[in-house]
Amino acid sequence: MQARNHHLQQTTVTVRKVLPIGLLVTLKDGRTGIVRWREVSWDNVPQDAADRFTEGAPVQAVVLRDDPNGLELSLRLAERDPWEEAEDKYPPGAWVQGVVTGLDEAGVFVEVEPGIVARLYRSQLPDWLPGDWKAYFWIGDLVRAEVRTMRPQQRSMELSLREVRARRWQDAPQARPTNPAPTDQEQTTLGDTYLPLLAPQTMQPAPS
Repeated sequence: MQARNHHLQQTTVTVRKVLPIGLLVTLKDGRTGIVRWREVSWDNVPQDAADRFTEGAPVQAVVLRDDPNGLELSLRLAERDPWEEAEDKYPPGAWVQGVVTGLDEAGVFVEVEPGIVARLYRSQLPDWLPGDWKAYFWIGDLVRAEVRTMRPQQRSMELSLREVRARRWQDAPQARPTNPAPTDQEQTTLGDTYLPLLAPQTMQPAPS
């Protein structure tokens, strides 16, 4: 598939060295940059990925960041950019399903598809959600939420659960085994707390 990333700068780079964090590459102007392993492929990078790259080999890449702090590139974006179709696939108001990939104090990172990670901010969680909101999200959990905003040019997508009275959290079967075994208390809080999934049109007002 030919890349159509008109808003991203594509270039041919040369693999200089294979590093534990990715590929050290050289641009035509002599500058060096890094292609991190996560930017090599849309699929999970296999353990033998390092053996697939030969020093001196030319590869097509897209510049992700070029500033005084360094130069980072992507090989997978040279193949295709999922954000180009995101606006049509995930318009505001649509319901999407994604996998929890991270948490911070602001909220949850949800991967909707490879290359598209949305934010579910804590301000967009239901007010009635009891206890610590972080207890309801594990890395690898499947979450279904409503698209709140979509800004493909900024590569930004926000989700919301504000209007949901009840949701059901399911575990992504391939992800949960990689987490440390939960304690009995965690199993009760996270593993056994399943809330019924209600379609938006059948939702009842949240309890006061």
